[in-house]
Amino acid sequence: SQRPIADLRRHAWRCRHERLGILIALRNTKFVLARSFKTISPPPPNFIPNQGMEYVMDFVLNGEIQDIPDEWAEESLLNLLRDHFGLVGAKYGCGACSVIVDGVATRSCITLAESIEGAEVRSIEGLAKGGALHPVQQAWLDLAVPQCGYCQAGQIMSAVALLNEIPSPSEADIDAAMDGNLCRCGTYGRIRAAIRHAAIQRAAEAT
Repeated sequence: SQRPIADLRRHAWRCRHERLGILIALRNTKFVLARSFKTISPPPPNFIPNQGMEYVMDFVLNGEIQDIPDEWAEESLLNLLRDHFGLVGAKYGCGACSVIVDGVATRSCITLAESIEGAEVRSIEGLAKGGALHPVQQAWLDLAVPQCGYCQAGQIMSAVALLNEIPSPSEADIDAAMDGNLCRCGTYGRIRAAIRHAAIQRAAEAT
């Protein structure tokens, strides 16, 4: 059976408007793309990509800008510090590798060197300033914390990060921050006492 004339007209009208909508959408897309491409400045006529240029990764280490050589990019931060920069305070094992990256205590043994590009890294060697020990380092000496000393650089760096974030930490804060920093000699009591001592000394110096 033949469709009524009115239905055919409605169908034609609908198809015409659908085509018109498609054309408008295409025109708008073309306009947006054209504007987008116009915002990109063309390179100079004599530009040759990568000629004479080498990408260099760098970061701030103990207050100084340092490069990360390409051959060290996929090494651990711990290896980079120890074997490339000669900073051997951080050591292998259960928190002994701790350094501070952008204010956060970080396990350098599981941190890729390339991941610290643009970051600020501080190791135990960068704590003392002008010949004066950091308050946490001084507290460690005042309370005779170390025994064998193997893990103490990592313990100190974790404690410094804690006190920078929480100047007057609770016992729970100390436990949470120092969790994962193991001491084979079992000096945990002295470590916690030294953190409390350093917090008190810093508060006194601030007043």
